[in-house]
Amino acid sequence: MDTPLPPTLRQEELDEFLRACAMVTAPTRDISRALVQQLCELLQKAPQFLKRYFTPPIKSVADPLFSADALEQILLLTTQQAGILTSRSQSGNSIATVALPELDIERTFASPTCLAVAMAGAIAAGAHAAILAQPGEGLKEA
Repeated sequence: MDTPLPPTLRQEELDEFLRACAMVTAPTRDISRALVQQLCELLQKAPQFLKRYFTPPIKSVADPLFSADALEQILLLTTQQAGILTSRSQSGNSIATVALPELDIERTFASPTCLAVAMAGAIAAGAHAAILAQPGEGLKEA
């Protein structure tokens, strides 16, 4: 009996995720949590080279952080190897930038009200660009 291959991240999944982040204009904490959980699940399926830049925390670390609504902390841990620059104004406008200098990639994402959504969008956009920049390591098409 053949062992099934682990699921692989597809370009459409990241595109759909980025559209979902862009459509969120006034996220509740539940919506933000769902987006961060979805991003973590997507990154678990990422090609190995991408995990050098973006690795979500293991379940035993992530679960208590999700319970505490520490979404930004989860995303900071996810970008530990790459780094992320974030900014939030007093009114809540948020922006996040992920830079992967060795791949000549910098991606920024903004949210009118939620830093976690801005961070998730920047990470997804950076992951998308990194995979497209790696010949032979690209995303699978459906």
